[in-house]
Amino acid sequence: MLASGVLDLFVLIGGGPWDHAAPAVIVKEAGGRFTDMTGEPRIASDVGIFSNGIPHAAVLQTIGE
Repeated sequence: MLASGVLDLFVLIGGGPWDHAAPAVIVKEAGGRFTDMTGEPRIASDVGIFSNGIPHAAVLQTIGE
């Protein structure tokens, strides 16, 4: 839904590398962004933040506060 433009942001909490790997590639190829909570594009995390790129920095800043 994110790659097709229906969603701007999706946060997956409690996932693992097997949950983040394929969506991370799809979102990146569609022009979006994937990171963990620290802002690193790391699939080996229990939280994945997927976005179209626009709200990503604001979400990371909010999480960091």
